[in-house]
Amino acid sequence: MEYVIGGMDRSFKLTLYHALRALDDAGLSPGITSGFRDDYRQSLASGTKAATESSYHGGSRRGGYGHGLAADLVSVKGKTRSERWSSSKNLWKWIDAHGKEIGIGRPYLDKDPPHVAPIDGKEYADHRGGADAQLARD
Repeated sequence: MEYVIGGMDRSFKLTLYHALRALDDAGLSPGITSGFRDDYRQSLASGTKAATESSYHGGSRRGGYGHGLAADLVSVKGKTRSERWSSSKNLWKWIDAHGKEIGIGRPYLDKDPPHVAPIDGKEYADHRGGADAQLARD
């Protein structure tokens, strides 16, 4: 746990903490399935993922340990996989509706639903655009 959380960028860690509190207050029971991932752990990941060294979760091209700027969030609410999937979809919809208030967003939307990043970061700006994201590029 210390490695996964410790490998995140300090300001993103704080933003994520407040976001998780807001999600919990909204009754959405958030959980992190992936925080910081070094190149080795990124190489083991399956499904939709960035190149091994290019992950915003903390790949070496992005600064490595201490610079992770992404997390995968799901809901742990529900007894069955189907119930947790439905709860997770509600959690992602809530993030989409309230992301600007809490500082995180889903850069890839339904291509990688659990993946969140800071809305003032390069990844979000590159994939979601918009006025706020445009400012983040400068």
